[in-house]
Amino acid sequence: MTTNWFTDFPGSWDPKKARANFTKGDPLYSYAAVIKSIRDWFYLKKTKVVGEENGTGVPRIYKDAGLQVYVDQFKWGDFVQVDGEPQPLLQFKMRVFRDRPQLRRQPRPPELLIDKWVEIRFDPRWPYKPPHVRIDDPRYKRFDGDMHSNHMYENGWVCFFADSDDWVKGRDTIISFMQAFFDWAVWHYDKHGW
Repeated sequence: MTTNWFTDFPGSWDPKKARANFTKGDPLYSYAAVIKSIRDWFYLKKTKVVGEENGTGVPRIYKDAGLQVYVDQFKWGDFVQVDGEPQPLLQFKMRVFRDRPQLRRQPRPPELLIDKWVEIRFDPRWPYKPPHVRIDDPRYKRFDGDMHSNHMYENGWVCFFADSDDWVKGRDTIISFMQAFFDWAVWHYDKHGW
């Protein structure tokens, strides 16, 4: 019998045919806890469509990095095949702004770093392994530079948890993962201008 970390549904998971309890597993890392953490952290509200949520127009502020993150839409009802097993796919329509230093004491508007869909795909070994993230933009998917020095895999998947001690279950959560992604996005923007 196939089991999945995200559901207690017995047998082979088919999201088109089955509804399940997403609270299976560790309360901090269950799929329901992941969704609730994201909803609360980014000030989202449920819609009438299960698996789709909207932003409230309130940004999540990352003061140390000078970032304001707006999640305009959040989708969590889709699944993809990873290593032959279905895994949840999270999709965010987000805008990420960064404060710019004042110029001659004049305030400057924040610069827009990201205004795209962002995808998070889970590793089948979650929460012992981190998820994977990419920005849905052709520039990232066909990046011509050195993939390793730009912390990217093929097809635009970002690599920032490469060492075995970078991700630690019990310390890291989906929210700390998002923070690491935003740190990478700032680094990439500063290096490439996009």
